[in-house]
Amino acid sequence: MVTLMQLSQHFYTVRQNNRKKPYRPGSIVNVSAMSFGSISAAAIEALNKGVKKANAYHNTGEGGLSRYHKHGGDIIFHFGTGYFGVRTEDGNFSMEKMKKLVEDNPCIKAIEIKLSQGTKPGKGDALTALQHKVNGHKEVLMHLYNLIVWRNTLIRLEKNF
Repeated sequence: MVTLMQLSQHFYTVRQNNRKKPYRPGSIVNVSAMSFGSISAAAIEALNKGVKKANAYHNTGEGGLSRYHKHGGDIIFHFGTGYFGVRTEDGNFSMEKMKKLVEDNPCIKAIEIKLSQGTKPGKGDALTALQHKVNGHKEVLMHLYNLIVWRNTLIRLEKNF
């Protein structure tokens, strides 16, 4: 009987050997998706310079690839339902633009696709009530969010070691 772990290792080995440009991150600690629209240009540039020094990768987030992402760090190009950076004039996904983006930017080592969007405040989802209760407490929310992200990261790391 083949275990899930054996199957996963086999799949990884087979897929890695068949890729034109296999990519294996140099670090287990990397910069997760933070969109250009959510943090400053200086912050993105500093993060990218840092991942270069740490031999890590930098996920662009859904805002697309900017010049501030291109300071030597490996890039995971992230796109979601907005297709920022890879969409046609009428808003659809463009494979041609994706290919050109990757060809023109050798710093892009992998592509992450967000298949669906999460909770949308004001659209009847669970965060609406929470948003009204904590309105004006953005720092508290960001601190809680960061704690949850770190907790989940640590759990994933523990499972891998």
